[in-house]
Amino acid sequence: GGEKNNEPESSSASSEQIIPATISKEKISLGGAGNSIDIDKLLSS
Repeated sequence: GGEKNNEPESSSASSEQIIPATISKEKISLGGAGNSIDIDKLLSS
């Protein structure tokens, strides 16, 4: 992870985080709870 100090891109980064979150939810629905574990690991890495 990286830290940003007073950068306007911070607002952009926060909105980008919503995208993978939405995609992960779709994969969880399609694949089941089993896949949600792998997704969480990928996001954490």
